[in-house]
Amino acid sequence: MSKINLGVFILSNGWGGAEESTANIIENVDKEKFNIFILTNDFLADRYASINGVTVINLGGYESNKPLQKIYSLFKIQIALKKAIKKYSIDVLHARLENSLLSLGTMLPQLSVPIVFTLSGDEARMYQRPRSLEQRLIQKIIHRYIHHPRVQVTSVSQWLIRDFSEKDKEQIVVTPNGTNGSLFRPLPGVEKPDIPFVFYTGRLVKGKGIEDLVEVAKALPQYEFWFAGKGPLSELLTLPNTKHLGFVMREDLVALYTKSTICVFPSYAEGMPMSGIEAMACGKAVVAAPAGLSDFIHNVVEGLILVDGN
Repeated sequence: MSKINLGVFILSNGWGGAEESTANIIENVDKEKFNIFILTNDFLADRYASINGVTVINLGGYESNKPLQKIYSLFKIQIALKKAIKKYSIDVLHARLENSLLSLGTMLPQLSVPIVFTLSGDEARMYQRPRSLEQRLIQKIIHRYIHHPRVQVTSVSQWLIRDFSEKDKEQIVVTPNGTNGSLFRPLPGVEKPDIPFVFYTGRLVKGKGIEDLVEVAKALPQYEFWFAGKGPLSELLTLPNTKHLGFVMREDLVALYTKSTICVFPSYAEGMPMSGIEAMACGKAVVAAPAGLSDFIHNVVEGLILVDGN
């Protein structure tokens, strides 16, 4: 039986849960059954290059901040993507993130391969409440994909599509993110710090609940609050009991999860937070907002889900 040529199409100039879970999926796909081709932009091509047994195809640079340059870069990526699909005889194309969706939006009539598109986060919000011309375009593309016979739309959590119509939900398959259980597990013999600490890992940006955590830190001076990640809200981490660790490699997060007193994930909007799943795999109870993790945490058993801001 010949192998299936699976193309994984993802565009991003940052590294977050969707980018990491894509790497996890690719690493664990059965290479005896699939040839994996990662079709991506230069930023992610460098980061996915270390994955063994796959072919990384750099489709070029992607401009995400300047509208006219963004359109031009997407147009060039469209051309490169179409050529790559033909050159490598891609049988199935799996796409993630709204940037990839924008690029694919006008290509559907030109492509004969089946497409799987995974809703990971912002795309669902845009579908329900578009606030710009670009987001209205994304809304139309997602609606078309949900009801197209050659496209299967999936979601990483039930929470993410909770506001979709029942008709739309019937067409969406929920496939949760997984994590690397051989890496993320409790580490024996890890020395605990003298002062208990609350641990957060993720981007330090608005919408992640960073401001709320700082307020909690003010009210609980007997605890330290450790933050792993980068972002503009790092400037808020100036209290005597807050510590900013900066960017932390995945391998080093395991020890931090293990030695922490509790892990917190107070994001207002997520698909399925990878960091929360990793923390639980390391044996930690978590305190989390409902966004994404409410699918996987039995409240007051594996952790605590914050409801109505409490």
